[in-house]
Amino acid sequence: MQRVAATLRITQTWRKISIHLETDNSESDSTGATVLTEDGRWPSLNYQYENDPDPDSASSMTRHYGTADLALKTDSDETVLEGFYYTGPGRENYGEMYFVKSE
Repeated sequence: MQRVAATLRITQTWRKISIHLETDNSESDSTGATVLTEDGRWPSLNYQYENDPDPDSASSMTRHYGTADLALKTDSDETVLEGFYYTGPGRENYGEMYFVKSE
């Protein structure tokens, strides 16, 4: 599996949660998000996104939509969001995501 460095920024207000993901080749913005806390698992962040590739990206990189499901896990040293993503028709791609919180 190919690893891709990415930065995930989550912004929350009283009425809105916005997720922005940035890599060297593209940027994604959430179109909807939900925080789940009552299902017995770790708290999780589920969101749908629209991805826009950079103009100079590979021709296989096209605008697409997808979904991500990330669980929040904490220990004494770090806070982590980890889980999976998948894309819709056209890209039919999926993979794992792993982010460590930075201050």
